[in-house]
Amino acid sequence: MYSDVLIPTDGSKGIEGAITHGLALAERYDATVHALSVVDLGVFEEIDTDVSFLQSVRESRTAAAHRATAAVQSQASDYNVTVVDAVREGDPAHEIVSYADEHADLIAMGTHGRTGLGQYLLGSVTTSIVRTAAVPVLTNRLTDPPRSTAYTDILIATDGTAGSAAAIEHAIALARRYEATLHALYVVDTKLDQNLPVQNVLEQDGQRAVSAVTTAAESDGVSTTKQVVPGIPHEEIRSTIEERDIDLLVLGTHGRKGLDRFVLGSVAERLIRVADIPVLTVRSTDAAGE
Repeated sequence: MYSDVLIPTDGSKGIEGAITHGLALAERYDATVHALSVVDLGVFEEIDTDVSFLQSVRESRTAAAHRATAAVQSQASDYNVTVVDAVREGDPAHEIVSYADEHADLIAMGTHGRTGLGQYLLGSVTTSIVRTAAVPVLTNRLTDPPRSTAYTDILIATDGTAGSAAAIEHAIALARRYEATLHALYVVDTKLDQNLPVQNVLEQDGQRAVSAVTTAAESDGVSTTKQVVPGIPHEEIRSTIEERDIDLLVLGTHGRKGLDRFVLGSVAERLIRVADIPVLTVRSTDAAGE
């Protein structure tokens, strides 16, 4: 499923976990790793700066970018993977997505790091990449101690629509590859409508959605659990992560109310920011082709 894994890096400590998870996943799939660092001159190109000073900044940041990719090469020596490194100049989000379009089928990146004058990747860069990348994005927040890269319990949050299909496919494939248990979750969003008949209909939809996931997974030899719960989506997802000791969360980026917000709105940004486990976001086939 994954033959080329892109690991964007700025050399900061905040992305060490993402590098580890990216390398481990690449080894699991016998994939090539692409270590990319983007030289972002940002505000220096926008202001009236002395040419020699701008060149000095460019040279300094280019040298730092090469050190960052070399660090990935060094860390990769602990894994049976091939690493290709690259340095580009420009807007980080644009260059990362552009490189992925050309060379990768998965992006593994951290949620904290440097860009420009010290902004956090979780801001515009990570959000932009999650929203626009055609390939799945594995985000990882630095934790102490680091999370295990041996995924034994994977959670797929689904809304039962066609927009979830791609995420479900990736979740099942990962569970099969890692010999993990796949946990299917549907959250009946109690914020949408307090009307009991409506809630009952949504619960029935949820039962069908999680049953579809478990049926497909079990036919592929994957062990499963399923759960339909009422509540606030991000809260119930986090509760399930803790209760079932989940190692990896998988979310689709295209779906109806609730799941659509998991990735494109405040819910996804909150989960990516606060979850102590890696989060894999997968755009639907239709969305990726837009």
